[in-house]
Amino acid sequence: MNNNNGWISVADKLPQLNQQVLVYQMPYGVNVFTYVQDDPETADVHWEDEYGHWRDADTVSHWMPLPEEPMEEKL
Repeated sequence: MNNNNGWISVADKLPQLNQQVLVYQMPYGVNVFTYVQDDPETADVHWEDEYGHWRDADTVSHWMPLPEEPMEEKL
C-alpha cells in the first residue's frame, strides 16, 4: 500500500464541497484551495483560492486535509 505521504489522488476521492484543503497541481505546486461547486444544478466544480481565483478541477492531481492549527505553548 502506497500512502503517498498523506496525499489523496483526486482519481480516488475528492474532498467535501466547500472544504479548504492543500492541493498539488502542476506546474504551480502546493497551494490552499477550496473545492467548490459552480452551480447546484450542474456537476461543474472547481478549486478556488482565498482570493477568488480558481482552477478547473482537472488541473489538481492530489489533495490532503489542512493540518490542525498549532496550539500555543504555556510557559
